[in-house]
Amino acid sequence: MEGDLKRNETVSPMAGKTPSQEMLVDVTRLEREYFERLPDVEDPTQLVTFGTSGLEVVSHVIDPTFRFMTVDWEGQIRMDPSSVYAMARMVGLKQRFDVAFASDTDADRHGIVSRSHGLLDPNHHLSVAISYLFANRPQWSQAVAVGKTVVSSSMIDRLVNKLSLYKIYAGSFKDQGHLDAIVSEAQEIVNDALKSFDSAYQQREAR
Repeated sequence: MEGDLKRNETVSPMAGKTPSQEMLVDVTRLEREYFERLPDVEDPTQLVTFGTSGLEVVSHVIDPTFRFMTVDWEGQIRMDPSSVYAMARMVGLKQRFDVAFASDTDADRHGIVSRSHGLLDPNHHLSVAISYLFANRPQWSQAVAVGKTVVSSSMIDRLVNKLSLYKIYAGSFKDQGHLDAIVSEAQEIVNDALKSFDSAYQQREAR
């Protein structure tokens, strides 16, 4: 709306109109140059400094049958990016890239492949990420907690305790055992909080 414009802002004559052909992205050219056009390494203006340049999608296949997957350990096709069997094709590309990523279909699980190690253990790189983020995000609130699921290893528990952080369970309730574990964890947190409160109260009364 014109009334919302800041002073000295100019409305384009094309504003609110259908874009011209010249304004549209030439997808065919963009795709062709993505594969064929190479940067001049002697030209500083063409060197990658930040952004998504340098990333490569290793598979453009869209197949609802998942035939692009390798069979997992139990002889079934599963989108498990933490399995070396399901990730066999990605692991096979490790010499092509410094680091490669894959996720399952709803992107709530991921796998990381490095050239030196192959498929990384999810709990290992999650622990590294937690350690790095909480050491380098001073603007984060002291109330920030680490979310984990029942299947996460105790490595994350030990790291959270070392950093004096809270942890919470995340995800859906897979079964009664999962729910019981979450309730038990919540009860421990409440009990610890009550003990801390009681101790602080007693120290205050003793003054």
